[in-house]
Amino acid sequence: MAQWDSRRDKNMNLYVKYAQKGEEKKQRSNTSDNRATYDADEKKPKKKKAKQKTKTQSTCPNEESSTQYISNEFEAQKNSLSNFKTEVDKLAMQLKNNHVNDEKLSKTIDQVKKKNDRLQNELTDVHMSSMRNNLILYNIPENETDLCSNVVLEFCGKNLKIENPADKIIICDSFRLGKKIEKIDQSL
Repeated sequence: MAQWDSRRDKNMNLYVKYAQKGEEKKQRSNTSDNRATYDADEKKPKKKKAKQKTKTQSTCPNEESSTQYISNEFEAQKNSLSNFKTEVDKLAMQLKNNHVNDEKLSKTIDQVKKKNDRLQNELTDVHMSSMRNNLILYNIPENETDLCSNVVLEFCGKNLKIENPADKIIICDSFRLGKKIEKIDQSL
């Protein structure tokens, strides 16, 4: 800022010097105008003053135009800086909003995880309670024509020595697990 002030002071000093020189020349020309030659037709002095005024006037507009140019450039830079500040403020606000949204999403994800864990535990409990009355028997020979429930009752009577298993055991549903075993032709 001090640099601009010193330039402005120099420009003002130059302007004052040019103005003073112009005044001195004007005063000299006024004294010389008394002795100036006159046009024969109009009896008016020749235009020596006009040239001198033009010279002093030409320095003033240049001075003013350069000052105006500097002022315009300063305003343009000021506007540009203001636009940058506005843009940075907008980005800061968006970042803040994104941070708030991230926090909301993380809370929601935590809630969904907790609910999922709870549902998984409930499903396991339901599955275990439904299997409470189930019985799985292994290594029972497979027969295509027999019903699974009859095979189970027969197994309980013969191998487990339960008397009248059909009266004591209630079978709601029975089936074989796994793939059906194909018999290999032993005649080969």
